[in-house]
Amino acid sequence: FRQNDPANAAVATIHPSSTIVATITSPAAIMEEQPPPSVNEKRGEPYNVVCTHITADFDTLASAIGLAKLWTLGIYDEHEEEKDEDDDNVKEADENKDEDDDEDTRGKRIVDGPLPTYVVLPRGAHPDVQRFLSLHKHLFPIRSLKSLPGFSDADLKNNHHHNHHDHDRNPQSPYRGLQRVGLVDAQRRDRLGPAEILLPHAKKGVTIVDHHVDAESDIPEAVNYIVEPVGSVSTMIAERLRNAGNARRKHGGFETKVELTEAEATLLALGIHSDTGSLVYDSTTAKDATMLGWAMEMGASQAAIAEHAKPSLSDEQQTVLTQALINVNSTTIRGVTISTVLLSADGFISGLAAVTKDALDLSSSDIFLLAVCYEATRGNRGGGGGKKGKTNGNKHGNNNNNNNNDDDDNGNIDGAESKQTKLSKEAEERLQKVKKSTVKALSGVEAEVPILNKSSARGGTSGSKMINSDSWKGGDVAFQRQRLAATFAFHDTDRSGFLERDEIAVALRSSGFYISQDNFDTVIDSIDENGDGHISFEEFVRFYTEMEEQNKWDKIKADIEGSFTKTPSTMTIIGRVKAGVNVRNVNLNKLFQKFNGGGHPKAASATVKLEDESEAATVLNELVEELIETGLTEQLTVGDFMQSPVLSAKPTMTEKQVEDLFIRYDVRALPVVDDDNKVIGLVSYKEVAAAKMRLANKQEKRLRQMEKAAKQGKPLPPESDRPLESALKGWMKQHVQLATASMTMSEVE
Repeated sequence: FRQNDPANAAVATIHPSSTIVATITSPAAIMEEQPPPSVNEKRGEPYNVVCTHITADFDTLASAIGLAKLWTLGIYDEHEEEKDEDDDNVKEADENKDEDDDEDTRGKRIVDGPLPTYVVLPRGAHPDVQRFLSLHKHLFPIRSLKSLPGFSDADLKNNHHHNHHDHDRNPQSPYRGLQRVGLVDAQRRDRLGPAEILLPHAKKGVTIVDHHVDAESDIPEAVNYIVEPVGSVSTMIAERLRNAGNARRKHGGFETKVELTEAEATLLALGIHSDTGSLVYDSTTAKDATMLGWAMEMGASQAAIAEHAKPSLSDEQQTVLTQALINVNSTTIRGVTISTVLLSADGFISGLAAVTKDALDLSSSDIFLLAVCYEATRGNRGGGGGKKGKTNGNKHGNNNNNNNNDDDDNGNIDGAESKQTKLSKEAEERLQKVKKSTVKALSGVEAEVPILNKSSARGGTSGSKMINSDSWKGGDVAFQRQRLAATFAFHDTDRSGFLERDEIAVALRSSGFYISQDNFDTVIDSIDENGDGHISFEEFVRFYTEMEEQNKWDKIKADIEGSFTKTPSTMTIIGRVKAGVNVRNVNLNKLFQKFNGGGHPKAASATVKLEDESEAATVLNELVEELIETGLTEQLTVGDFMQSPVLSAKPTMTEKQVEDLFIRYDVRALPVVDDDNKVIGLVSYKEVAAAKMRLANKQEKRLRQMEKAAKQGKPLPPESDRPLESALKGWMKQHVQLATASMTMSEVE
C-alpha cells in the first residue's frame, strides 16, 4: 500500500499476502487481493451490492467499501435484523415453492449471514479518486455492473425492455442472486446512474446510508433508511466498524472480529477528510474527529493521506481556475461577497469541485458559483466520454488532419475558413492558438483595442488631402499606407514625426474611448516595439495591420458561429460557501434541488440542460437572485446598535475633564469633535492613562524643584504661566477610520 517504493507496489500486485496480512476470519471473507471477475460464476448465487453515487468522491467510496466489509461478514443494521423472523418465513416459502428445480430454488431463496458483497461505481470517479484507485483498486471488492455474478452487456441492454418481475422469474436472470443493495452518500435515483436497474431486484430491499438530513429520497424500494447529522458518511460507517470490532459476533459457529487493513483505514480517513474539509467545515461534528482518530489508530497511512487528501490540479483544471479568476464577477450584498463565473468549454471537465474550492480560497469571496457550459453533443474531454465522444473522434480520424484530438467544432472551423478567406501566416498561428484553447469566458465582452483612425472621419477633409489619388496603382497595401499616413499626420499635432502619449490620449478621447491609465499604458507598450516612448509610423502601421487581421478573424468566427444551428447545451454549476455567521442561512443543497442537484448546505452541484448556451447567464442570474432572497438575511447596521446621542469630547479638554467623562458615563473611548461636530480624533482609556502619567511626572518634578530650593534657602521658583495640564488635542489619536450608521456589522469588523 505504500506508494513511495515502486518495488513494494510490484510485490503487492504479484504477492499480496507477502505485504498485507488478512485480519478477517469469516466463511465469506474477501481476500485482500481481489481476483478478476470470473466467467464461470453461476447465475443465482447470492450476493450483495453497495453502490456509490455517480462521479464518486472519497466519502462515498470509503463508506461503500466499509459497508461492503460489514455485509461480507454478515453484519447488517439492527433495523433490518428486527425483520429476520418474517424473512425466514419468506425464505421457507420460496424454498418449498419449486423444489424440483435446484437452480431456480437457489435463485429465489433469501439469504442472511455472510455474503460476497461488491462495490459498484456507477459512473466513474473524481480525478483524485481515480488516481488513488489506479494504485490501490486491487485491494478492494470493486466491480463494474457487467462484471457482477451472472451479468453481461446483453443483460444491461435488455433490462429496460422487460418487467423486473419477469427477470426475477427467469432462471437465467442475472438478478436471481441479488439480496441487498446499499446506497451511500445519496438518496435519489438519478444519483445512481446506470446502477438504478439493481433497485427493484434486491430481495432484502435497499439500504440507504446518508448524512444529508434535509434531503428527500425517491427510492420506494428502501427498507432501511439511515441518516445522521454528521459531516461524513465515512464517519457513520467507521463507527459501525468500530462497534462491530469491539463486539464478537457468531455466525454458524464461526467467531468473527472486524479489523481494518491499512488500505481500508486509509480510505476511511480520506473519506472523512474530504467531506469535512479536514475537520474545518461547519458541518463537522465531534464524532467526525473521533472516527478520524480511530482510523488513524487502525493503521491509516498518513503519507497516503497527505498525498491524496489535497491533490494537485491537472493542467485542464488549472486552465479552468485561471479563467475563473480572470473572469470572476463579484458583488457585495448585505455584507456577503458573491462571486460568479460563467465559462464555456469544448466538453465535460471533471474535477470542477476542486477548482471551485481553490477559487473560493484564492478570492475574497464568501460564496463562489462556477458554471461551465458545453454542448451536449461534444465529446467528453475530461475523462467521462461516451458514444458521442467516440463519434467525434472517428470523424476526425477520417480527415487528413495531424491534430486528431480536435473536437467537432474545430473541424467545422477549418472547413469554413478555407471557403471564406486565406489568412496570413501570423493570423493562422493566432487561429491555431485560439482553437487549442478549450475554456473561455462565455459570452464575455472582450476589451476592444481602439483603432486610432476612427477619428480621421471626424477631422474633416484636411487628412484626406494627403492621400494620393494614384495610390491605387500600388495595390491595396499602398493605398492602406497612404490612408494610415494621413491618419498619423492628423494626430501628430507637433509635427515631430512621432505620436506621443498625450497625442494618443487626445485621439482616444475624441474617438469616444475612455480607458484606465493601466490599460492605456498596456496599449502603448504593445505598440512601442523599441521602447523609446514614441510611436513611429512603421510601429503604427504594424499595429493597425495586426488589428485588421484580428478583426478579420473575429468576423470569420462570428460568421461560423452564426451559421451553426442552436444545439442543446449542458451547464454544470458548482457552489462553495465559506464558513461564517453572515452565510449561516445559505443552503446550496436546497437551492440546486430545482435542477435535481444537491449536496451539502455549503457545498453542492447541479447539472442543467439548456436548449441553447445563451440561456446559461439567465439561469445563473436567477440562482443568484434566489440565493440572495432566501439565504442572505438583512444584517444589523451600526445605526441599529450604536449609542445615540453620541457622547464626545472636545479638543480643549484636559486629562482630568476627560477622565471625569469616562467615569461618569462608564465608557472606554470617546470621539473627539470640533465646534462643527466633525470627528477629528479618538481618545480611549489608554490615552487618558498615559496623559495622567505625564501629568503626575510634571507635578512630581515641580515638587522636587520646590524642595530643593527650600533646602538651599533660595526663593521658590516662580510658577510658569503654562499650566501643567495639557489639552486633549495634543495627545488624542488622530487619522482614525470612521463608521457610518448605514454600515453592516461585517463591514465594521
